[in-house]
Amino acid sequence: MRKWMTYIALRDDHVSAKTFCLLLLIAFVFGVAFRMIWIYQFKDVSQFHWNGQLMINSNDGYYWAEGARDILTENQNHYKSSPIHKGLPIITAFSGKMLPFVSFETLIFYLPVVLGSLLVVPIMLIAKAMNHTWAGFCAALIGVIAWSYYNRTMAGYYDDDMLVIVLSMLALFSLILALCRKNIYCLPIVTLLTMLSLWYYPQNIALLSAVAGILLVYTLIFHIKSLYHYQLLGFFLMGLLRLEFIIIVSLMIAALALFKLTEKRFRKTGSFAFLCAVFLLAFFFSPFMNILYQLNNYVFRTATLTLDSNATALNFFSVMQTVREAREIDFGMFAARISGHWTLFICACVGAVMMMFRHTPLLIALPFVALGFLAYGLPGFIPGGGLRFTIYAVPVLALGLAYLIFWVSERFSDRQVTCAMVALLCGGALYPHIVHIIDYKVPTVFIHDEVEALDRLGKKIERGHDYAISWWDYGYPIRYYTQANTLIDGGRHDGGDNFPTSFILGATSDRAAARLARLAVEVDLGFAKTLGGSSPMGTIMAHYQSEDPARFLRELDEKEAFALPPKTREAYLVLPFKMSNLFSMALRFSALDLATGKSYPVPMFIPVRGYAENGGFIEFGNGMRLEKKSGALINGNQRVLIKNIIVARFDEQGQYLVTPKTVNPSSYVTLIFLTHLNSVWIVDETALNSVYVRLFALQSYDATFFEPVVISPLMMIYRLRI
Repeated sequence: MRKWMTYIALRDDHVSAKTFCLLLLIAFVFGVAFRMIWIYQFKDVSQFHWNGQLMINSNDGYYWAEGARDILTENQNHYKSSPIHKGLPIITAFSGKMLPFVSFETLIFYLPVVLGSLLVVPIMLIAKAMNHTWAGFCAALIGVIAWSYYNRTMAGYYDDDMLVIVLSMLALFSLILALCRKNIYCLPIVTLLTMLSLWYYPQNIALLSAVAGILLVYTLIFHIKSLYHYQLLGFFLMGLLRLEFIIIVSLMIAALALFKLTEKRFRKTGSFAFLCAVFLLAFFFSPFMNILYQLNNYVFRTATLTLDSNATALNFFSVMQTVREAREIDFGMFAARISGHWTLFICACVGAVMMMFRHTPLLIALPFVALGFLAYGLPGFIPGGGLRFTIYAVPVLALGLAYLIFWVSERFSDRQVTCAMVALLCGGALYPHIVHIIDYKVPTVFIHDEVEALDRLGKKIERGHDYAISWWDYGYPIRYYTQANTLIDGGRHDGGDNFPTSFILGATSDRAAARLARLAVEVDLGFAKTLGGSSPMGTIMAHYQSEDPARFLRELDEKEAFALPPKTREAYLVLPFKMSNLFSMALRFSALDLATGKSYPVPMFIPVRGYAENGGFIEFGNGMRLEKKSGALINGNQRVLIKNIIVARFDEQGQYLVTPKTVNPSSYVTLIFLTHLNSVWIVDETALNSVYVRLFALQSYDATFFEPVVISPLMMIYRLRI
């Protein structure tokens, strides 16, 4: 074993503090520089700007921005779920106070560039703890621009991801440093950095709890007789406790005093008593149930979610079946997101194994790798958790890849050849990530014209009082720009919450849609909170003492005298054009029997971006085209006659014109040409008559229930009149 350890070892490098800081600065600037590429690519695109600054490109970013803005403006009437007590808004607000000459839009846009690039710090610190600073420098360059990490920390991606990995890796570094140095004064650093990580991102409790488990196993295998390792475990567990900061600090001081002041013969007994006490506190004050909840959501996903209301079980579609970042991914994508390519991924895994064999304290980093691998899962046994998890494996495997690069290079005795090999291999490891960054041209969440429409709405409503109803993907940005309340958003979108909005958008009856919209808005205010409904529909049905959801939904349309609650505020339907990309998915949440959970066929809605005339055909791309003469839609070997062709456009005076033409009355497929958007919607009869299609594309609505407020090419907004 000793021979193998010697064979896989790297030469130690003992660089000066000055050299280390210089390398750290270079790696940080490297990360910042590559995050400026997206800015350079889009700096002249006027539609990506608002208030003189590029807009952010993360939907969830508007949630955090809302909280930071509420802190800075001391808004006492902030939205009920505004994250004013969360880490990122507090850090942003503090930065805003320290940089009063920087606009808020500029601050939230550039923070990911700066904070996301800080990943180089824990990577290089871990490498320095192993006396491999130059390998750590190589790993920092790879990790800071790695595919998945860059995607979630790029310029404009204002989200809590920018510090999640940085802070959790700093907590990992503190543990590795303590294991390597075995210094008692490292112990409080472990507790404080662990607390900081959980303060910023409480969901990391699952990851850090797993690290605690590995640390215990590591201690029992390699250092079962070492008192220090048990003390370290106790201090780490203290960082996981959900207790006030002053209580934790008091516990740390008491424990340090116990270890330093007690006689040696009593120190062992006192240390184990301390560890047992911390274990008990962790059992009662650490949110282990939250770990099970996260596993259920992202790993053991189910098709429906059952919610009880008024003794009636309501079945809703699970949002985890539709969220892109929680879907399973193939091995090639999984490997590329971590290491750039599957070959580099294999090399990184080999290097990580070698590194952990040589430096056993690094074994406690295994939960980071395991959580990253959860993105792919275990085929046949555990489904993949989705691409969101890959970033956790990035820094550890970047260290592994750098370790292998230097190990291979050191096989050459000539120093110049070794340096050349390091440069060549490191450049090869960086290449796929650099190519990805250059090609990754993600747009902003909304463009200028869409934000302008929301800004117009914001000037008409009573902010913080009225409601804007739209799909959950747009909940945060709509609330940010209008300061209206929303029914669903990026943090509130389970099946029960989504059902009313899905039903409203897909309803073929304006009356049913309008009535449910009014009910949903008033329920969200809490007019029936005391009735015990566990979902909006459950609460509504309990209010009307209904136990048959299908019958209740029919009555919304068929019952003439339907008793609605008193109207307390205005509500608006916000219908973005880009919602057409996910309209079919949105319909799935209401295309089911709530009593049984049985799904119904989803109406056909196919959006096509771009079309062009080609002789006797209109080409839609991907082999789909319209034969003008026969009015047949051709897709490969399939041929379907078109019933209607509807052309919608804005004229020179800004008036919206709709021109319908019947081609084959016996068919069921309609083409809606949105000429001003160079788009076509291919729909069946049900989708054609849905609220979203009629109000956005056809301007067809019952004036008793809806009134247009903002009519623009990219966004239509209607006021609910009942």
